[in-house]
Amino acid sequence: MDGVCRLLAHATRDHIVRVANEAEFILNRMRADDVQKHAEFEASCWEDFCFPVLVDELVLFWYMGAI
Repeated sequence: MDGVCRLLAHATRDHIVRVANEAEFILNRMRADDVQKHAEFEASCWEDFCFPVLVDELVLFWYMGAI
C-alpha cells in the first residue's frame, strides 16, 4: 500500500507541475498580447487625438506669426 501512495503522490506532483507550466505559458502569451494591444492603442490615440491637436496648434502658431 505504501508503494501505491508514493506512486500516486508522484503522479499528482507531475500533473501539478505540467498544469503550472501550461498556465505560465498561457499567461506569458496573454502578457505579450496585452503589450501588443497597448502599443496599438497608444499609436491609435496618437493618430486620432495628439497629432491633430499638434497640427492645430502649429497652424495657430503660424497664423499668429503672420498677423
